[in-house]
Amino acid sequence: MENNQEDNSIKNKVLQAIETGKVKMKPKWEFVLQTILMIFGAIILILGLLYFFSLTIFILRQSGLWFVPSFGYKGIMPFFSSLPWLLIILVLVAIMVLEILVKHFSFVYRKPVLYSFAGIVLLVIFGSFSVANSQFHRGMFELAERDHLPFANSLYQGYGLQRLENVAEGVIRETSDLEYVIENRKGESITVIVDDDTDVNTVGQLEIGDVIVVIGQRSNGSINARGIQEIQDFPSMPKRKMMRDRLPLPPGKMK
Repeated sequence: MENNQEDNSIKNKVLQAIETGKVKMKPKWEFVLQTILMIFGAIILILGLLYFFSLTIFILRQSGLWFVPSFGYKGIMPFFSSLPWLLIILVLVAIMVLEILVKHFSFVYRKPVLYSFAGIVLLVIFGSFSVANSQFHRGMFELAERDHLPFANSLYQGYGLQRLENVAEGVIRETSDLEYVIENRKGESITVIVDDDTDVNTVGQLEIGDVIVVIGQRSNGSINARGIQEIQDFPSMPKRKMMRDRLPLPPGKMK
């Protein structure tokens, strides 16, 4: 009985507020327009997330940074210090904004926040890897290299051709005693200096034309290698198997 009286009291107060003009009822078209705008905004955010996160994956592969964690503890600092943090922060902010936006939809707001957040993250991860594995960013990067991408030239050139201080990647072109000469995507030659402390991880003997990623300290066109990793599948740099001469490795370096 008391509950019914309270409900009637609230109902009467609401009706009275409407009658006195304190509360205005919104027309249906405003709700429809608001819903359409939220859906449109969510779609734009999702597309933006897929673009920027897949671009981040592409950049990591393009620079060779994607393979640096394979060096173990030696690769931890070079990996984190060379990440494209601006893009990563942009992706994280967009995910949070999208989470706030989708909570306005009836099929989402009744669910725990963790469920909707996990759903967004999984969607972005799987979708971004699909885009990154396609030729989309490869084509965009090649256009940017020729300055045919007016609105994104600096984005692809700045990140895709960036010079990492502690990481180098390229195709082996020459070899000499305890040195390899590699050529990167920019056509630059980098001398890789190997010593007794260098870890060399390969599936067999290195050959001219093989692609390698190197971590170490750069100085005047050379890099003192702390680790060398052969890359069998490196989509950002085609392997040109020319003059497949065997490259001798230092004794005890093969792992």
